[in-house]
Parts: sequence; C-alpha cells; structure tokens
Amino acid sequence: MSHQRLWTAMERRYQAPEHAMFAEVGHGGGGRDRYADAIVMCLWASRGHRVMGFEFKQDRRDWLRELKDPSKAETFASMCDEWWLVTTDNVVKDEDEVPETWGWLYLGPKAQSLKVKRKPERKSRADRPDIPRGFMAALIRRSHEFSQRRPEINAAREEGYIKGHADGTSKRGRKDELAVAESQARALQMEVDFYKQATKEAGMDFKAWDYPQIAKYVKMLQRVDPRNLEHGFRQALRSVQGIGTSLEAALKELEEPDSDTQ
Repeated sequence: MSHQRLWTAMERRYQAPEHAMFAEVGHGGGGRDRYADAIVMCLWASRGHRVMGFEFKQDRRDWLRELKDPSKAETFASMCDEWWLVTTDNVVKDEDEVPETWGWLYLGPKAQSLKVKRKPERKSRADRPDIPRGFMAALIRRSHEFSQRRPEINAAREEGYIKGHADGTSKRGRKDELAVAESQARALQMEVDFYKQATKEAGMDFKAWDYPQIAKYVKMLQRVDPRNLEHGFRQALRSVQGIGTSLEAALKELEEPDSDTQ
C-alpha cells in the first residue's frame, strides 16, 4: 500500500532546514536487512540532533502483525532517540494498543497535517545510543540516492504541474463557456416570458400568432415617432368630425320644409 499521503504529511511536519528526512532506511546490519519507513534527524544543535524513527501503518491487519513481531521496531528503536507509529484511520483501536514507549501520529481521513495522539518516551542525552556505522552508512546511502534522483523528481513534478495547469485551464474554459450558455438561455427565456405576458394581456393566443410577422410590425412601429402618430390621429379625428358636421347640416336642410312649396 502506498504511503504517499503519510509521507507528504511527514514532509509538512519535519521541514528543512531544521530536519533531514530519509525514506525506507535499512538498519545496516548486513544479511537480511530490515527497513524503517522513515528516519528523521534534527540538524540543529540547539534541538540536540535528535534521531527519530517512524513506522507507517494504513491497514489494521498489518498493524496486528507488527504487534505480534516487535523485533523489527526494536532493531531501529534501539538506535533512535524516539520511535513513532504513524497511522491513518481505522488502524489502531485505542491508545492501549500502542507500546508505551512509542509515540503516535495520526492522519485523519480529510486532514493534511499529522496530529499527535501520544508523545514518545524520549531518551536522555546520557542514555542516547551510539549510532552504528552501518546505520549511518544506510542514511548516507539514502541521501546519495535521493540526490541522484533529484533531476528525475524535479522533472516529474514539473510535468505534473504543467499537466495540472493545463487541465485546470481547460476546466475553467469549459466552465466559462457553460456560464455564458446558461446566461444566454436565461435571457432567451425572459424574452419568451415577456411575449407570453404581452400577448396574454392583449387577449391573443400565444400559439396561434405568427411571431416573425409580429416582430416586423413592432420593428416598423419603433421607427415611427409617437408624437407624429398622435398628430396624425388628431388630424384624422378632426377630419371625421368636420365630415360629421357637414352631414348633420345637410340632413337638417333636408328636414326643413321648402318655402316655395308653401
């Protein structure tokens, strides 16, 4: 099981230049070598140059096997000032399962930083073990291997950054296009709703009308000055009223008796 998430959290907790971190360090005893998941050394004299060992566990069955065979942890713990268990969720049932001299760091399901569940028993300066040369050689070997792979690691990170940036830009572009389409759809729906309401107030059947023709009439009316329309209507009204007056006078003359016939 990959320990990348735990390792990333460890890098966040034990940062340079105060600390140096080494992954999968052998004990340097030769023969069937065993490995610690991580070794961290404090590089500042004021912090005592502490050497800390870490065992990563993300599976409860693996953790129970570790408890049944403590020899691996004892091999490294004897050469370190502190020994830590580092776990994710659902690995350790409760604190009583963790050996009393061990520390316990926990990484929650959605957390990015490690939480100290219990501090380890720290050896005093007088009780500190001498670091065997084989173990020191294993640390130096890991550091050398890492420095040789640095260009490869940097290239991988750069490739990941470029790909992530491109994916993010593409996703943002699609998101912007979707937002524009949604805005246009809302505007179109507002226009449809407006015409529906207008035709309803005019007593028209929305489905029965030829809307392209209506649009032409509206466009024609928009080019006409409303004041000219009003003047034309008033002039037409006066003409009609004049015709009415003339008709009334003619009818009145017809109704009057002719003086010559009397």
